[in-house]
Amino acid sequence: MITKPFNHNGGLSQVIRHFTPNWFAAVMGTGITAICLNTLQSGLIEWHFIATYVWFLNIIIFVILLSLLVAKTTLYPESWVRMLKNSVQPMFLSCIPMGMATIINGFIFFGIKIFGNIAIDIAIFLWWIDVLMSIICIVIVPYFMFKHHEHNLKNMTAVWALPFVACNVAALSGAILLPYMPIDTAFAVFILNIVLWSISICLALGILVILFQRLALHQLPPIELASTMWLPLGPTGTGSLAIFMLGKSLVGLHFVGLSAQYAGFIQGFYVLSMFIALALWSFGTWWLIIAFLVTLSYIRKQVMSFNLGFWGYTFPFGSYIMATVYFARTTGFSLLKSYSEALIYILAIIWLAVFVRTLFGAYHGYLFKDNTIE
Repeated sequence: MITKPFNHNGGLSQVIRHFTPNWFAAVMGTGITAICLNTLQSGLIEWHFIATYVWFLNIIIFVILLSLLVAKTTLYPESWVRMLKNSVQPMFLSCIPMGMATIINGFIFFGIKIFGNIAIDIAIFLWWIDVLMSIICIVIVPYFMFKHHEHNLKNMTAVWALPFVACNVAALSGAILLPYMPIDTAFAVFILNIVLWSISICLALGILVILFQRLALHQLPPIELASTMWLPLGPTGTGSLAIFMLGKSLVGLHFVGLSAQYAGFIQGFYVLSMFIALALWSFGTWWLIIAFLVTLSYIRKQVMSFNLGFWGYTFPFGSYIMATVYFARTTGFSLLKSYSEALIYILAIIWLAVFVRTLFGAYHGYLFKDNTIE
């Protein structure tokens, strides 16, 4: 017997009322999976077409979730005040621009072949909106943390880093779009991307220092927060890939009117970007090993009940994978290429499992829970 949708929470009205921003983590995870799958080059399966369908699915998910957010804002405008004063929910607001960024990148990787050059215009237009939302998140959320939230070191998790990673992801998208932008504005956009990346990576790495201290003093977080151990792969992965892509795209641009001094700066920046990217990727590799060992320790203790936090296993992991893919292409190391491909297959399996469980939970309605509602 097929049960009615939303049978666990009283219908669509309650789904809207209990909708929270952390649902947009599904957009992030689905989008990065599509982008990673697009890098596979196996002759047995046409991965580009599969990745394209996943990207289209991601657009559908984003539209549905955005519609629910608009509906909740319209019907329950007071929910924003409760949400912003909550110590956890505002952290996930950055999932909206980060999820949107995966769609923007998809317009370049998939959209140009389908829609033509109009895909570039759409991507650039959406990118500016994404930058604005990312800046709002990196300012407003910390402000409410300082003014209204109550935090302590024992309850701290890597979720704190989420508001700061959005600017990093926006800088990465900007680096991808840089070669498609008008040459007279490209250098200004490059500087903007560097500003976004710098603010984001400095704050995110500072959060990881606090996280290290918290883990050393208070041990691992509760099992329901196990996925937060994978979140540091986000800033390290996107940070590595963003600075690498910025250096690479800058070398490929031919700026008119720049002096020889600026030309030397471009070459020097490319070398520096490679070093910084490698350092961040190495840090991410260390954290991947730690996260894997911690996850094994959780699994051996007890069964991990499913929640929306499981999407934390996808986007951060995928960000690290994409950094690995680009390093493999740049260096030509076959071992690194095989390593990145193996990780992509693992990511695809994780995404499929999490997506199916989320679809099931969304249909029955029990994953919609706003803890700010009494």
